Amino acid sequence: MTNKSRFFLSIFILVGFCVFGYLSNSVSKETFSSITTELTLRQAVDLAKEEVYKWNPNAQLSNIVSVDNPEEKNKTDGIDGKRRYWNLQFVAQIEKKSMGLTIHDGQIVNKWYGEDDSGRGFDIPSIFDSSDALKKTIALYNIKPGKGWAGGYHFQLAKQKEKLVMTVFGRDSKNNFSRVDFDILTGEITSALHKVPYGGGFYSGNSNAPLFNDEQTTLIGSVMSPNFVSDKSLFLWGIRNESNSPFIEMSKDGGLSWININIQNLNNIVNVQFSDNYKQDRTVFITTNDRILKSTNLGNIWEIIYVSKQEIISSFWDSNKFAILTNNNNVLVSSDEENWVSFDTPEGGSNILINSNGSLILKTIDSIYARNADVWTNIKVPFKNPYGEPKHISDKLMINSYNTIGLQDDFTGEWNITRTLYQIENVWLVQNSEFSQDPTIYAYSKDGRLFRIQKGGGSFQVKLSNKGTIAQIINASNNLFFLMNPILEWENWVKG
Repeated sequence: MTNKSRFFLSIFILVGFCVFGYLSNSVSKETFSSITTELTLRQAVDLAKEEVYKWNPNAQLSNIVSVDNPEEKNKTDGIDGKRRYWNLQFVAQIEKKSMGLTIHDGQIVNKWYGEDDSGRGFDIPSIFDSSDALKKTIALYNIKPGKGWAGGYHFQLAKQKEKLVMTVFGRDSKNNFSRVDFDILTGEITSALHKVPYGGGFYSGNSNAPLFNDEQTTLIGSVMSPNFVSDKSLFLWGIRNESNSPFIEMSKDGGLSWININIQNLNNIVNVQFSDNYKQDRTVFITTNDRILKSTNLGNIWEIIYVSKQEIISSFWDSNKFAILTNNNNVLVSSDEENWVSFDTPEGGSNILINSNGSLILKTIDSIYARNADVWTNIKVPFKNPYGEPKHISDKLMINSYNTIGLQDDFTGEWNITRTLYQIENVWLVQNSEFSQDPTIYAYSKDGRLFRIQKGGGSFQVKLSNKGTIAQIINASNNLFFLMNPILEWENWVKG
């Protein structure tokens, strides 16, 4: 196993353990204290032992990790090796049972029980603590606290290959996720790694040179003007990694240069769409988690046209009709941007769009619905287990499963089915030109290959020279643009 991949498993354990602690069914929950109490790793273990030994006096620790509180915006950063929130797992090896606990502000607020035959319990034989590990990591590697997910410094203690390893998590000078591992018996560093990005960015065609690539950002989406061939207008949006804040950029020259769109109090961006009549009205819409903004002057000034009390998770604009889906199983529709009509939706909606008939199309966890005559009707998809985000263009609705792609005609309801010999990671439906009614399908396989699927089912692989994983494909007059996520690889971290 190489240094680039050696610790993927332990990071997986870290993330999975954090999520498990918050999603587990509680059998004992106390009221949160208003008093803030921070604990080191060893202090959290000592507090937990008092409760655990009531369950089984022979129980041993098997894992402890500090966690973010998902309801806390101002996350404690652990600058002194202490955190307010910890998750711990103990095992009773003879009984093959386990007990988990969550500590918040010096109190045990959650307990859960399960089976465990891993035999990975241990005692902590030294006085080495998270505060000691952090001091040494800062001195040797100048590690920085993270922002957003895994905010501040985080700490973990677990057994790795029969060695007790304490880990400090943070960021390097370029904000890359980083970790330093210590042998708890000696206090010596056993490894130091950081996750380095390769590739990624926004590319035109098969060029090696990105039109936009900033290692300090994570790109989420892109959109081009319906008149791109003549006006060269593009929008890109994403997240700034260091501040965990959203950003949006506009280009008026096909991506050769970019202008940052400065919008005060901008929340996470859900979608950006051009008006169908952008050539005349210069209208663009931005949907965030809490509002819809509109510009009619090339993005220079933005006005708020709707504020939502519920979190917006999906939106779609088509031919002067707007639809937004909120996280409380509700969709709102407007034809004039002022008056909004609300409809309840089936449970678990994730995506909303509008087809050429003006009907709402809703994607839930396991079904696709159309709203006609004020009734949600389940669309009968002619294959099993559809997943992913439905796409719509040129009177065609596209839905896919892991090895099947279906195109349904809006007007006839007929399906065109394509089956693949590879597992599908994502698919895109692109318009070849404004004169063509037959869109082209691009399918991205789970092993990183891109295929172009022609009308009638013909398919051929598209060679990619830009590095990364494809997050989105958009197209104008047979000119493809790729939004790529970087490939992240663990590498040895040099001191300094």
